[in-house]
Amino acid sequence: VASDNQVLPMDSIPGPRRIPLIGTIWQYFPGGRFHGMDLKSSMAALYKLYGPVVKESLPGGITVVHLFHPDDMQAVARVDGRAPTRHAFFMLSQYYKRNQLMPGLIT
Repeated sequence: VASDNQVLPMDSIPGPRRIPLIGTIWQYFPGGRFHGMDLKSSMAALYKLYGPVVKESLPGGITVVHLFHPDDMQAVARVDGRAPTRHAFFMLSQYYKRNQLMPGLIT
């Protein structure tokens, strides 16, 4: 997230290498960097590798930006004039259901 309310292009956000059609999800398959990791471990690895703002691509042309710092989350919430789409809530709910886990307070 840029300082002084300057918006940076999506291309400048770091993240795992993207493959056409499947995006970065291949990193979670066998042979990928994050294969076998739980959600918390894979998010920690993304933060360590790419920093506090990370971009991933999903099949279907969906882009996910992970924000790991509360100040960045607040800055994005202020700038975004409409409610952002939160596809992650659906994905997280499926993850929790499949692994028989309880969701968090906001998920």
